[in-house]
Amino acid sequence: MIERLRRWIGTFGIRAQIVMLLVGTQLLAHAVTFGFMLYLSSELGRKSEVIRDLSDPMFSVLRVLGDDPAKLDVLVDQDRRFSLVDEAPRVSSLPEVDAVVTEAIGSGPVADVVAFALPASADWPPAPRVQPFGLASRAPNGRWLIFTPRPNVITRTLPRVASTLALSLLALPLMLMSVWAGAWLVAPIARLSAATNAFARDIQAPDMAVEGALEVRRAIIAFNHMQHKLRRLIDDRASTLASIGHDMRTPLTRLRLRLETAQLGDAKAPVERDLSVLETMIDDALRFMRDDQHQVDLQNIDLTALCQTAVDAMRDQGQDVVMSSTSRVVAIGDLTLTMRALDNILNNAVKHADAAVVAVENNLDSATAQITVTDTGPGIPAHLIAFVQQPFNRLPTVAAGDTGDKSGFGLGLAIASDLMARQSGTLELAANTPHGLKATLTLPTQRDGA
Repeated sequence: MIERLRRWIGTFGIRAQIVMLLVGTQLLAHAVTFGFMLYLSSELGRKSEVIRDLSDPMFSVLRVLGDDPAKLDVLVDQDRRFSLVDEAPRVSSLPEVDAVVTEAIGSGPVADVVAFALPASADWPPAPRVQPFGLASRAPNGRWLIFTPRPNVITRTLPRVASTLALSLLALPLMLMSVWAGAWLVAPIARLSAATNAFARDIQAPDMAVEGALEVRRAIIAFNHMQHKLRRLIDDRASTLASIGHDMRTPLTRLRLRLETAQLGDAKAPVERDLSVLETMIDDALRFMRDDQHQVDLQNIDLTALCQTAVDAMRDQGQDVVMSSTSRVVAIGDLTLTMRALDNILNNAVKHADAAVVAVENNLDSATAQITVTDTGPGIPAHLIAFVQQPFNRLPTVAAGDTGDKSGFGLGLAIASDLMARQSGTLELAANTPHGLKATLTLPTQRDGA
């Protein structure tokens, strides 16, 4: 149960978690306070206090009016709680009431007073666990003065409840201020999270403003420093690859010119193939470098139309590629990066399996859309799937029989995986039953925070 609650809380952001924590603790504190106040108002020791409050009007009348029947008649006419009857009420055994009556009689000039029980249906003011009762005293003229408490009697219970409610109303603005303060404190953390996602998509994302608590400011400073360092590393790599590509093209061009005039006989074709392999390697490396420089532009992408365009382009080249689904599926991503990733996957499929099937589907449960490319080629062993998604890594069996035209240079899957990650997507490789490879490109269908 606790683990399930922990996982559920983990689905919310830190700002929502802090708000829930503040609201929950405030509500718990008020519930405990309110319950404690109600308990104090209804504890057994409060009975005598409530009975004394309810009985006090009767004792006051007896002390002031004494034995004057005329004054008693006026009192009965003016106060509905009092009445005069000819017969004595049926006295009941009410120990708590009797104790209070005895105490009152002993403390002042109060005539004998007896207590009697009222029916359960009688109107009764708020009195915790006190049985409804009335008081009676015999007047000098032989009649009985009856006192029956009414609901308008104010006991000490009501002020306590009212004070508790007032305390709750007073604490409500404090709770709202606490929620606002908590959200304000974690706002820099939320912006740091957004900046991290932005930097993952765009290496040229701007630095964050240094703000917030001391620990948050330190984290932002470290994050900005990391951005600068990564930019320098990527720029250095790009400059190195560009220089190597430029410097290598010149001798390759000279070799081709010399090859045209050289008399090599049967050895000429293998040399030309090796030169083509070198040029392709240079092009792939430079393309890999340029992809890193592309600024991610997230937008709504019609994946069905995109896949159909890619399939048509492959079929125009004579490749056996088909589309198995036509329902429209829209996702959030970068059109250029998605197209490049799909082209790499399709080229990999037709290179090793000579055919591929493309399907598009929408997953409502995970708010994602998938492009699935399946083939019936040799596939990739499960323990080497992560290995082949790293740059310049190839399957050992492919590398051993490298002819330069079919194996590639270990960049296709690595580029596709990197392109998907830069737009908050994923590339997953798995075995295709009964044999072959299944590549799944996944993109979100909702923007971050939606």
